[in-house]
Amino acid sequence: MKLTIDASSIVSGGGLTHLIELINNIKSDSVSIKVIASEKVLNKLPDDIIKVGHPFLNGSIFKRFYFQLIIIDKLLTNTDILFSITGDYLGNFRPLVGMSQNMLLYEKENLKGFGLEKIKFFINFFRQKISFKKSDGIIFLSNHALKIVGSKIDLSKKHTKIINHGVNHKFFKNNVSSENLKRKVLYVSSFHYYKNQLNVIKAFNLLKLKYHNITLTLVGNFINKSYKFKILNLIQKSNSNNWIKIYDNVNYNEINKFYDDSDLIVFASSCENMPLILIESMASAKPIICSNKPPMTEFLPKINFYFDPKDVNSIYNSILNAFETNENELMKISTTNLVQSKKYNWRSTAFETIEFIEMVFNTYKTINNGSK
Repeated sequence: MKLTIDASSIVSGGGLTHLIELINNIKSDSVSIKVIASEKVLNKLPDDIIKVGHPFLNGSIFKRFYFQLIIIDKLLTNTDILFSITGDYLGNFRPLVGMSQNMLLYEKENLKGFGLEKIKFFINFFRQKISFKKSDGIIFLSNHALKIVGSKIDLSKKHTKIINHGVNHKFFKNNVSSENLKRKVLYVSSFHYYKNQLNVIKAFNLLKLKYHNITLTLVGNFINKSYKFKILNLIQKSNSNNWIKIYDNVNYNEINKFYDDSDLIVFASSCENMPLILIESMASAKPIICSNKPPMTEFLPKINFYFDPKDVNSIYNSILNAFETNENELMKISTTNLVQSKKYNWRSTAFETIEFIEMVFNTYKTINNGSK
């Protein structure tokens, strides 16, 4: 089977991580792989695949859109099936497998603070709606995503499958630490309104009145300029003795070091598809203070600490509960998280993905050969 992966919309972040891990873990002699992407993305992929680029994919968003609308179909020669890894292919090639990766397209209540950026999400929603209607199969990352997308788009005649992300082996701890000092708290995530770092900092300001020796470390890229200003302004007001540390543009290969150096982990996002950071946090064998919004509750064991990410008092009470929990209970939580995280590995993700794509291809071929 000759598989072409349309990764023309991928720039960075979780989508890029998924693509790299998927390619690195596909072990099938019956499948040849071609990837269409920007030069920056292609340079991060192994050399044993066919790489196809185009100058427009290295340019502005308008050039990329023109490529996706007009040019891409010309590059799909010698292709048996197309996998749109971001679920936004607009051309006419069949058979097509799409993938749902961005729940902000559907849970628009989380777009508060996005300004004109909202326009991009509304456009991308309609792009995905068109693409999914054309798709013969669609991959979802979580039960939550399948439920929400299925309430907006008719999936009754589509092949669908839930295939979870995996976790890179570097994040897994071999054992659970017997000493949790409850001083170093970590939150890894890009900075944006729906990630709720502002509320987390406000909650920790309250906690600081009771626990004077705590530190809060924030790791992630700034996505929204107005949110960046608010974050930095609040930190400047709160950070008299440098107890809040912020790290921007950290290389993905370095993030596991932050997990290793933390005692507790916070994850406060209001909207996710499958939060890879949360699964990596579980693999690091640490107790987690987490948003109570789905799909976080789908993946994180109930034994952890939950809060409403829009409510500062709820966040504060959840963190306070974690700080007041005894050492034995925290070790139990850490062990449970580590065990649960081992369900997710990229080799299984890659195997299930190829198996599903092959099924869609064979079904399409059978139906169309039979109709001739």
